Amino acid sequence: MTLSSDKMEIVKVIAEMDKEKLEMVLPEIIQSSWEYMPEAVNQIMANTGVFKSKVSESGRITIPQAERDILDIKEGDIVQIVVRKVEYPKER
Repeated sequence: MTLSSDKMEIVKVIAEMDKEKLEMVLPEIIQSSWEYMPEAVNQIMANTGVFKSKVSESGRITIPQAERDILDIKEGDIVQIVVRKVEYPKER
């Protein structure tokens, strides 16, 4: 994510504040930023698929057809993968 120049200026101002001033204004900054969260999440999640896939013996995973269709992913396309292991309780 790239910050616009005016947002970079805000970051610089915050970085230059002393700890006492920052502790005074930070709660208000956080509270006011919550109204922008849904929009930010929508921008981050746009064109994103979330699914579970089992890793094969050779280390490959499969992108389900539904996700490939929705995201218009074709053979040879380059995709970005973020991996997180999912732990399931062991069967009894």
